[in-house]
Amino acid sequence: MIILEKNKLPEGWTSFRYDEYLTLHYGKGLTKRTRNSHGKIPVYGSSGMIGYHDEPLVSNSSLIIGRKGNVGEIYYEENPSWAIDTAYFLSEYPMYDLKFLYFLLKHMKLNRLNTSTAVPSLRRDDVYKSQMLLPPLNEQKRIVKKIEELYLKTESILKLLYDIKSQLMFNRKSLLNSAFNGLLTKKWRERNSKTESISILLKQINPTWEKLTKKILENSKKIPNTWEYVKIDDIAELVGGGTPSRKNLEYFGGKITWLTPTEIPRDKITFVNSSKETITELGLKKSSAKIIPKNSVLLTSRATIGNIAISTADVTTNQGFASFVCSKIIDNRYLAYWLFANRKLLQDTAKGTTFKEISKSKIKELFLPLAPLIEQKLITEIVDEEISLIEKNENTIEQSIKLISAFKSSILKQAFEGKLVSQDPGDESVEILLEKIKS
Repeated sequence: MIILEKNKLPEGWTSFRYDEYLTLHYGKGLTKRTRNSHGKIPVYGSSGMIGYHDEPLVSNSSLIIGRKGNVGEIYYEENPSWAIDTAYFLSEYPMYDLKFLYFLLKHMKLNRLNTSTAVPSLRRDDVYKSQMLLPPLNEQKRIVKKIEELYLKTESILKLLYDIKSQLMFNRKSLLNSAFNGLLTKKWRERNSKTESISILLKQINPTWEKLTKKILENSKKIPNTWEYVKIDDIAELVGGGTPSRKNLEYFGGKITWLTPTEIPRDKITFVNSSKETITELGLKKSSAKIIPKNSVLLTSRATIGNIAISTADVTTNQGFASFVCSKIIDNRYLAYWLFANRKLLQDTAKGTTFKEISKSKIKELFLPLAPLIEQKLITEIVDEEISLIEKNENTIEQSIKLISAFKSSILKQAFEGKLVSQDPGDESVEILLEKIKS
């Protein structure tokens, strides 16, 4: 709330208690059934405009303030309107430009006056105790014009920044798509046409591989001739996790890293070698947790699905993970990027009522396009470099968004400290304005 001593007010301004000159009017109930939805009069509740009616409660411009629910939310309506009983309204006052009053009340953050622990509510008496600022009327109009001008500029910049952010997300998605359909390394294959197909290595490892994958090959998307579709179960060992009993303190606080899904970031592949909690050898032995070797790929598979990490040391996890110990025919980063690119597929595969979980049996049956190992490494090197550049640009955009948002938030503060526009000695004084109102 605004609390300023008289001698600290901007020059030419005054202040008063809300109920000295202003009134909050209660809205009037108007159920959906009794409204004429074909009317042109907007109907407001505490959450904003909720429909239309054919007659107004307020015949001129007004401010609508949330009373129940979204307390303190403020809406400016230039035309005749109807405020229902979950809201207050106030109309035009001769000492205020209504848009100025709108910005002032927003700056005062009336939601802070919520006194209810059940249904949020705003008491009129609490608002009435608030201190109101009053500059000369012409200065109010200059302030409103400047606020709107600055808002328009900042919102335009923010839109541009969010558009760039969306484009970067699209670029990331396109990059990963091209990585796993062969387009990313097409020119490399043209220059290295004698590269041995991955199928030769797959047959050496499992002679029945081609027969087992015949069905998926018939229905799969086209990939380069030297690539093959393989089941995850054929190229990595799947390892689960577990949680030692919390009742036994001897199971926790040891030297074994023990990860939980909340430690794995959502929007990028991270490398991990430590955890918030650790377990002991006894805790490991007395639970279903297992040692997952260095360079394994960790996938969150329960509740939070699709967060991915690569271990740079031996670790263990709780049961919220499916972890992949990669065989010699797949690069761990290649698998990690494929999982990252297919998070929606993983999430759609998950089942559950209380929380979603993707079973290890379902994960084992997933097919991925496998390039020759030398090409896998090239793909991950290119993706690493491009993702790094995208993330750098994303960080720059995020910082810019924060700076512009902070500036936008400061506009009202500057306005009501008298720092946004210059004072004009020729403006009619607030004392004369108030005298006219009293008389």
